[in-house]
Amino acid sequence: LHDCGPYPTMALGSARVRGELLPLDPARLPELDRLEGALPFGAPGGHYRRTVLPARAEDGREVRAQLYVVDDASAFPAIASGDWRSVPNRLDAWAAYAASRPVAER
Repeated sequence: LHDCGPYPTMALGSARVRGELLPLDPARLPELDRLEGALPFGAPGGHYRRTVLPARAEDGREVRAQLYVVDDASAFPAIASGDWRSVPNRLDAWAAYAASRPVAER
């Protein structure tokens, strides 16, 4: 997990990360792909690639989760804890970023 300022980004690797698992209607995936700048079906060349990885829910269940990853996050500092919630001032940075985006992207 890497710190991009107002939001985190994830690169594939061997480290564990903490995040949130959210239920989503699969019909909405193309909409999320557009928002995240991902090409359909995880194709390379977009800002992110959507991929499926194993995840563990808070109740211990093993699930398969759809995640957006970048091919190269080396320009951004790693979040050593693997937990975006541990980054100081993350909510202020996100609020400022969100306010700068068109309403449809918030």
